[in-house]
Amino acid sequence: MIVGLSVVGNESDVIEAFVRHNLQYLDRIEIITHRPIDGTAEILRALASEGLPLVVHIAKYPGFRQGEENTEVAKQILANSELVSHIVLLDADEFIVAPTYDFLRQVLPMALPHTNPGFSWRSYVPILPQPPHASHLHSWIIHRRVTETVPIYKIVLTRRFLDDNRLVAEGSHWELYREGESIHGQPYISWIREVSLAHFPVRSVTQLTNKVLIGCWNRRIDSTQSQTQAASHWQAIYDNLSKGIEITTENLSTIGYNYANLSQPEAFSKESLVEDPIPRTAVLRYGHLSHTKKGQLLIRWVESLIDSRRRDHE
Repeated sequence: MIVGLSVVGNESDVIEAFVRHNLQYLDRIEIITHRPIDGTAEILRALASEGLPLVVHIAKYPGFRQGEENTEVAKQILANSELVSHIVLLDADEFIVAPTYDFLRQVLPMALPHTNPGFSWRSYVPILPQPPHASHLHSWIIHRRVTETVPIYKIVLTRRFLDDNRLVAEGSHWELYREGESIHGQPYISWIREVSLAHFPVRSVTQLTNKVLIGCWNRRIDSTQSQTQAASHWQAIYDNLSKGIEITTENLSTIGYNYANLSQPEAFSKESLVEDPIPRTAVLRYGHLSHTKKGQLLIRWVESLIDSRRRDHE
């Protein structure tokens, strides 16, 4: 049995497509929700009520500590069933692309011993604004990079992860191993070339604006938030927004094109992209539960903060 595992926050614009698409390749998906306020939780409940093989957990930690959340739930999954052979670590903006729906079952057991199977990113880049009534991102984000300058992999956990000393690194790009007081990276990956993850981290001006503003505010409020490579770049965008410099469609394309290597951005041109749409095999039903329009999510975030502070003083 192959199980997908993901930690998600405010991902209501993509979460239904993520679940329906990836369940074509996986036997079950387990999702850890970290304080979503945009309708993500409601969409997941609706999907689960359909009888889909979907399990939803509530994040344990106040800050976004992806590695620790994944580590604890992955060990629970493996301990609870000997039938689970692999756990595919995914983010909500990643979509499995493989030759056939049962391909993972054939190829994952063939990975080299003492390594983690790994899938590489295939970076998709928005070059047009989101159409007013489009609900499925695969209908308008259909171009990807021709080449990935910096290959990025996401790992698959095997049953060896039951070892108490094994941990998931932030970002789910490799395993860590705890030895006494030290923690070492375990960057041994069996790259499965026939499988990739179509990656859609930047989807619309509103989505990126919300991500930057709420992400930066949360990090200022909670110092336990995980610091990622992208954090300093989001801060730079935040600084521009605070000066009244808004994100444009052109900015969006450049950021999406360089997402895997934001510290050394390349010049973006449409000639460096290829049209390669992801098939839309499922109808999306719960777009009306998403609350991501301009200003809407920011109002919800402020209201949740006010409610939290009020409860602290009761």
